[in-house]
Amino acid sequence: SSTLNDSSFCRTGHAPFGNMTMGNFFGGPNTDMQQVGNTIFVGGTLLSDTTYAPIDYLPNKGALIGKAAYSGGNLTWSADSIMPNFYVGTLGYVNRDITRMAFSPDGQTGYIVFIGRLATSYGNTSADSSLTPIVYKSTNGGATWSGTSILPGFDWTTTHPEMLQSIGYLHPDQSKRMMPYEQHGIDVTVDSTGTLHLVAAITNANYFVTGSLDSLAAYENIYHWDYQKHHPLIWDMMTNGTTWNTILVDSIKTSSVPESDSVMAPINPWSTNYGARIQVSRSTTGGKIFYSWADSDSNQTHNLYNSNPDIYMKSYDISNQLVTPTSNVTSGLGQCYFHYLSDVSYYDNNLSGWVCPLVYTTAATNISPFNPADTVHYNYLNCANFYTSQYNTAAQVYRAQGPAGIANYTNHNTINIYPNPANNKIIIDATDVVEVKLFDVLGKQVTNAKTNQIDVSNFNDGIYLIQVQTKQNMYSQKIIVQH
Repeated sequence: SSTLNDSSFCRTGHAPFGNMTMGNFFGGPNTDMQQVGNTIFVGGTLLSDTTYAPIDYLPNKGALIGKAAYSGGNLTWSADSIMPNFYVGTLGYVNRDITRMAFSPDGQTGYIVFIGRLATSYGNTSADSSLTPIVYKSTNGGATWSGTSILPGFDWTTTHPEMLQSIGYLHPDQSKRMMPYEQHGIDVTVDSTGTLHLVAAITNANYFVTGSLDSLAAYENIYHWDYQKHHPLIWDMMTNGTTWNTILVDSIKTSSVPESDSVMAPINPWSTNYGARIQVSRSTTGGKIFYSWADSDSNQTHNLYNSNPDIYMKSYDISNQLVTPTSNVTSGLGQCYFHYLSDVSYYDNNLSGWVCPLVYTTAATNISPFNPADTVHYNYLNCANFYTSQYNTAAQVYRAQGPAGIANYTNHNTINIYPNPANNKIIIDATDVVEVKLFDVLGKQVTNAKTNQIDVSNFNDGIYLIQVQTKQNMYSQKIIVQH
């Protein structure tokens, strides 16, 4: 580390903390400010000193971590860096120029997250042919970081087949190389157990320009959803360094407005390439996780674009593995653009619930077409009051599975559910069954029964969650319906 002064983090003529995509300099902190004791951390990108001529591109080669020690009313800055062993091709370092950072509530467990491809080949399609999370961990409040990334070469396709849903349908390349989709937003937090939550939509990775790995990061991936039958799914990817587990959060209804759309883009220029802006917060103790994203109701807008966004939210209780329903927290407030959700939400004793602060932007007038350079309003909202009674649905927590098949996330040896996959009936081999419920991939209950059998002969193929309540306990398991 080297001592720096404040001016190193704010270049003249550029955005605060430096502009990471312009200018002839090597990078600077720009995201994820965190306080750990008397130290302030600011994450950022470490840029390559080489411009790659084919795309006029200055790629990210690592993370630049700004640290400010507070003492006697003064901040003393220093800098640290992490440089993963990224694959380097003719178009530069193969990663998506994303550096995210978060710390646990006690400030001891921290994570730095990249989305990229390492130089090492691991022998699986997921790690070798797509961009996946590359994570570094600290267990001493950011004083030091792991020398190498945790879980390198993780095989997402084999261990988490549930994430293959809703990707790859619109493109002839059906290889299902999963990768987080940057345009809808990627965010991170750390809960009370020191577990990282990486929240993003998942898409299909395609290298299509140079016919090699080189174009994975430099160009936007080809695959897009039709936003009619196939929608992006939001996933919470969780790890403490031993494996990755996932939770299905929800789906995104509408697409960003492409610049090429000459009809829709002029209606509201703010909506051009405006994605869902997925963000995540945690409670002060880290026991609750709060998800937010921007989306439009296509039944009202009469198009497939996110042209009239509201802010939607949902919460997860990590101890009880329960989630709340998704709620529209800005209903009736007009077009709510560019929302920012606070990293930390709090419990309000007067409301007897959790409150999630956020800010969003609205136009000063309702004249259409809008001029994005006109005056705007910045709105602060203590929104999405979540109450204990709302945590009433079992979270679809998918544990990493091996080649043997679907893994349970609650293990009670007294219950056996078969066949799996099922095409006619699901049999529950258990005593004292009180009720059986079946949920689809979006958490909607599709049937319930008081018997030891469920008829699935008319169900659509896919992954479901079966929940069995006995007089002794509750058991939940993923099950596949396949005709």
